[in-house]
Amino acid sequence: MGPIRYIVILFPVLTLLALLGFFCWYWRTQRSPLAQQLAPAPQPKRRFTFAGRCHPLARRDAIPILLITCIYAVTAFAHLGSLQAPQSAWDFGDGESATFSLPESVQVSRLWYYPNLGTGKYQVEISADGTQWLTLWSRTETDETGSEETVYYWADPEGYGESYAMTQNYNQLFKWNELTFENPQYIRYLRITGQANKGLLELGEVALFDLEGNRVNLSASASPLFDEQETVPEKTTYYDSAYFDEIYHPRTAWEHIRGIEPYEISHPPLGKLIMGVGIRLFGKILKFQSLAPPCSAWGCSPCCMCSSRTCSAAPPSPPAAPCCWPPTSCT
Repeated sequence: MGPIRYIVILFPVLTLLALLGFFCWYWRTQRSPLAQQLAPAPQPKRRFTFAGRCHPLARRDAIPILLITCIYAVTAFAHLGSLQAPQSAWDFGDGESATFSLPESVQVSRLWYYPNLGTGKYQVEISADGTQWLTLWSRTETDETGSEETVYYWADPEGYGESYAMTQNYNQLFKWNELTFENPQYIRYLRITGQANKGLLELGEVALFDLEGNRVNLSASASPLFDEQETVPEKTTYYDSAYFDEIYHPRTAWEHIRGIEPYEISHPPLGKLIMGVGIRLFGKILKFQSLAPPCSAWGCSPCCMCSSRTCSAAPPSPPAAPCCWPPTSCT
C-alpha cells in the first residue's frame, strides 16, 4: 500500500487528539469568566459531568465546528467512488436472447460484466463462425486449504441441458464481476440468454479481454452492452462498483424512480426517496436507462431466415453487420 498505510494509521490518531483537545478546550471554557458572565444566574456547584453547561453558540464555537465538518467532508468524499458508470442496459427478462458480433475473431480469456437491476442468470454461448457454438459451464473445486473456487470453461452443449453459468445475484448488482475461462476460445459471435427470477433482468455492460489481459477494443459497437467501454476500469475495486450497503439503498432509490417494487424494505423509505432526489438531479452512477431499444435503434441488423414469410427455427449464417437474434418479425 505504500504511504497510504501510514495515512490509515495517522488519520484516526490525529482525529482522537483533535477530539481530546476540543473537549479540554470546551471544559476550560465552562469554568472561564466568559462562561460565568453568559450564565443567566449563579448556579450551585455541581459534580463534574461530561455534559458541561449550556451557553449560547458564539463565533469562537462556530469556527471549530465548521473546521471539523470541512475536514471530515474532505476525508469522507475524497476517492469515495468513480463519477462514471454504464448508463444504458439491455433487458434479458422473460427469456430474452440476443446475439452480438465482434469486429473480428479474437481469443478471449476473461469476461467482465456489469449488472443493472433484476436478479437471475444467463446462458452464454460463443462461436467463431456463427455455426458451431460452445456454451459456458461452471464447476466448483476445492483446494488443499478447503476453499472452494468456481471454475468456468467452454464446452459443446450437445447432449446436455442448458447451462446458466453467469449469475446475477443481489450482491452482484452495480459492480464489475469477472469470469476467467479455463480454456480460452476464439469469439466472433456472442449469444446471451436471460433467465430472470422476477421479470426484470438488466445487463449494463460487457468487456472482453485477450490472452495478454488487454481489453478487446469494442468502442465502435452500437450495442448497449459494448457502447460504454470507457467506463471499464483498469481493475475491479470498490471505487468502480457498489460497496457494502450501496447494493441496497441506492438500488432501492433507483427502483422507486423506476416504479419497480423495491427489493430492500427493512428500513423506512424516506432516506431512499431523498437519495432519489440526488439521482434525479445529478444522475451519474445509478441513473440507467430502463430498457434497451430494439436492435434497429442501435444500428444493428436483425437476422431472419424467411421462407413464405415464416421464420426458420435454424439461425442463418451471421452477416458482416452487427447482428441481433432472435428475429422478431419478417417482412
